[in-house]
Amino acid sequence: MTTVRLGFRAFDPHELLVHFVAQRAELYQRAEVRVELVDLRAGEAPHDASCACGTALFQALEGAPVEILLVASAAPLFWLYCRDSAVDGVGRAGPRVATYPPDAPPARFLELALDSGARFVPARDDAARLALVAGGEADCALLSSATPPARVPDGLRPRFCLADRVPVPSTGIAASRHGDSIERLVDAHRQALMLLARDLPLSRTVAREDFGFSDDEAVWALGQARRHFTTDGRVTAVDVDAALRAVGATRSPYAAGAIRYRTSKQEDHQ
Repeated sequence: MTTVRLGFRAFDPHELLVHFVAQRAELYQRAEVRVELVDLRAGEAPHDASCACGTALFQALEGAPVEILLVASAAPLFWLYCRDSAVDGVGRAGPRVATYPPDAPPARFLELALDSGARFVPARDDAARLALVAGGEADCALLSSATPPARVPDGLRPRFCLADRVPVPSTGIAASRHGDSIERLVDAHRQALMLLARDLPLSRTVAREDFGFSDDEAVWALGQARRHFTTDGRVTAVDVDAALRAVGATRSPYAAGAIRYRTSKQEDHQ
């Protein structure tokens, strides 16, 4: 049994739903890999692969030898919530937005999603961003999939999901170098994505027990996954080209195995 250290940056369904499905369905065991999660927020701890592909994309833009081997979420799952009084101003001028630190992909994606004018107030996590709004230091907060709508305080309204404005693949499996054990990890995640698409009881169990969601929160999380996750770890070449243009990329870090090639508007083939 080979041990693979999988780095993550946020403990939320966006990054880790596929991992926990693979774990609960014993896909790792069948692939003969033991997966250890490594929290990359604690520093660049040693890891073999990462599920934070938004980070991998920006690292590749800066010249790092990283390759995205599988795409789980085809777009970033973060939601902008604003005070009622600030909703109309977002995208025009002035609102203070509690967001991620400047170099974090969600903050960079938010810059692409907003037209102009917003002032960013960096904070480390959803709780801190909501606290900034509650304390009057921000008008809006960018929240992750770790915070279902039912947990958002009264007085905040959803403005938009980044997935609807920035269609850039954001989670999956990325590695700077990979061998047989990483390929087996990728295969386990590909099978987990297929299970997510068809095994609702298993998916609900994962959402409830691994993320501490209620039944209604689990339904919400899985609805987002079914809307934005891939079913086989691949996105079309057309979508990859659009994503690369969105972030100003001059080269693609996406491996051939993470891309489906479109032959017509109606049909894709592998």
